[in-house]
Amino acid sequence: MKEDPRTHPVSSQPATLDKLSHGLWLGLQVLMIGLLILVAWRATHPMTWVGLGVFWVIYCSQRLVTRWVGAPTWFALLVGAWAVMSVGQLEGAFVVFPMFFLAVYVFSPRISAAVVAALTLGVVTMLVGHIGWNIGAVTGPTIGAAVAWTLGVGFQLLHREATAKARALDALVAAREEALASSRKAGEADERMRLAGDIHDTVAQGLSSIHMLLTAVESQLEGASPAGVGETGVSVAGGTPDSGGKRPAAQHPAEQPEIEAVHQRMLTQVRLAKTTASENLAETRRIIAALQPAPLEGAALPVALARLASSTPLGEKLSFETDGAPRPLPDEVEEGLLRCAQSLVSNVVRHARADRAKLSLTFHPGDVILDVVDNGAGFDPSDAIDRGATGGSLGLSGVYRRVQALGGEMTIESAPGEGTGISITVPTTGYDRVDGAGSHPRREGETQ
Repeated sequence: MKEDPRTHPVSSQPATLDKLSHGLWLGLQVLMIGLLILVAWRATHPMTWVGLGVFWVIYCSQRLVTRWVGAPTWFALLVGAWAVMSVGQLEGAFVVFPMFFLAVYVFSPRISAAVVAALTLGVVTMLVGHIGWNIGAVTGPTIGAAVAWTLGVGFQLLHREATAKARALDALVAAREEALASSRKAGEADERMRLAGDIHDTVAQGLSSIHMLLTAVESQLEGASPAGVGETGVSVAGGTPDSGGKRPAAQHPAEQPEIEAVHQRMLTQVRLAKTTASENLAETRRIIAALQPAPLEGAALPVALARLASSTPLGEKLSFETDGAPRPLPDEVEEGLLRCAQSLVSNVVRHARADRAKLSLTFHPGDVILDVVDNGAGFDPSDAIDRGATGGSLGLSGVYRRVQALGGEMTIESAPGEGTGISITVPTTGYDRVDGAGSHPRREGETQ
């Protein structure tokens, strides 16, 4: 039996067609029940009661019977019960009119036309048997059958066309949303490239210049004797040349230790400024690299991670390996895992003081696992998590937010003096995005 359009509506089906479907189906039920009540009210023949009871049971058991024997068999049983009901009672023949509509729902248009014609012939025969030959006994059922079949098939074709249009509209909307998402992603990539270029051309260049100048000053201070500090125009006793261009007299030997102390303080401060500029320059370059993920351009994730491992100051101390059969991953997963690896490897380089580290990528059928392990200083995971809100958690909160955005989970295994192991598991199909704000990495042994 064909699906009732009320039970499987299309999301974009027009409201008017949906209301019409409900109205026709409800009208069919009301007509059927009304005619059966009429038959029961006028029934006098025992066969009428038997046929009426069997017809009602079969009609109400539509879903159960069609599941067992199919809709055509259910309709055939219904026709048999109708024939028994109509043999001894004239009113039973009128039940054939809603059965015309049922035939259209059960069979295809061509088969339903033959079934409706057979039912029409049967009801005409019954009417002639009850009331004798009469033009009304022929034209009435014939016109009713033609109208019922035309309305039923016409509505089916209308519903089919509306459904096709609705699906086409849904596909068009989905394609438009996909195009908008691609355009938005391209715009974000362009903006990130622009920001990376601006930072490189301004902040990074400025820090690089400061670093070079401080390096030059450091070299001059390291090559100058403490006594020469006064000759450069800076003196503890007198300070600067006089108005005649003459330099002050040489300092008294008692002042020499104080001059040496000033020289050392100046050298220390210059070195501190140089170190600060160097660290900020490295951080700026890391931000530029994060904005512009060059390792992924034209390369799969394993290749990008191999490049990342080989380009760190650890050199051969940081190894990279893959396990499982590598396969293409969703763009969001590849970019997210690369970002996480960059941040975790940066932590190893800057904070772990490790002499051996390993970066590994494992492919499973339903997920992918990124592991970063080192034998460095280690830390207390709970302390790092508690400091996440203040930005003191070595970037782990940011990594965890990325993992949560991919629907994955992160496990931290670490203790002071015992190294660190961080494992990130991300599903590769059908992952759900969630907001990781305010959340923290799952510790070893904890459940989500």
